[in-house]
Amino acid sequence: MNQPIESAPNHSKSKAALLPTPVLSAERAGRARIHSLTLGNPAANRIAFLIHGTPGEASDWQPVWEAVSESENECRIISLDRPGFGLNGSWSAGESWDEQMSCFEDILLPDLKKGRELLVVGHSYGAALALGLAERLAPGGGVSGLVLVSGVLNPAERQSRWYHRLALLPLVSQLVPKRYLQSAKEMTTVRRNLSRLDGVWDRVEFPVTLIHGEKDTLIPSSNSKYINDRLADHQVKLVKVPAGGHDLPQAYPALVSDQIESTFKRISEWKGNFQ
Repeated sequence: MNQPIESAPNHSKSKAALLPTPVLSAERAGRARIHSLTLGNPAANRIAFLIHGTPGEASDWQPVWEAVSESENECRIISLDRPGFGLNGSWSAGESWDEQMSCFEDILLPDLKKGRELLVVGHSYGAALALGLAERLAPGGGVSGLVLVSGVLNPAERQSRWYHRLALLPLVSQLVPKRYLQSAKEMTTVRRNLSRLDGVWDRVEFPVTLIHGEKDTLIPSSNSKYINDRLADHQVKLVKVPAGGHDLPQAYPALVSDQIESTFKRISEWKGNFQ
């Protein structure tokens, strides 16, 4: 079902906020060590878990961290360079969807055991991973809400581009840097995972916020519209950014921060009205 769509002005900041120094931690995830970043009060009951796209790194979210730090949003941020990228680039199994899920789950497990609210925020390919994490944690009701930014979401759309397919050609793949090769593999196989997960939307029992730029030429806004049409009015909120492209976390960090806070409020209302 559809609901009225919000238009969003440009909320880009004119100066960077002062941030506490992120804590670099090592968590046990399968057989390897995984580095993650945490920012904010360790005792906060609200957790925002930020998943970057492909390729990418945790620092892609830095403008959003800064916007959150300037707001009244009392949450703790957890993010990481996904396996195969950045500080975790040595992961040989980084391109595995299941390995990514296991890594996320291991990092979040201490907070899940304490019953903290978990809002998963995914950008681009990270939005598909956010849906996968919601399915993974569903038996325990671990995910409280989703914020999906410029999301790769529609299994009916071809998500890969010519350069992804070129990178996977036998001779070319030997010359492509590892992070770009993993990105090509992720984007050429994501439709398979989205198709498998498509039924999850029929079982969603938490608020979902979709943010998409109308000028996004990499991942068209039809991806977010597809999910908006799948969910009931009380479940979904679609925020359209008229002048926005694909890089919304960098270009509109305050908007993303505002929607994180707004979704946490909707989680509280949801618990009061729908549980």
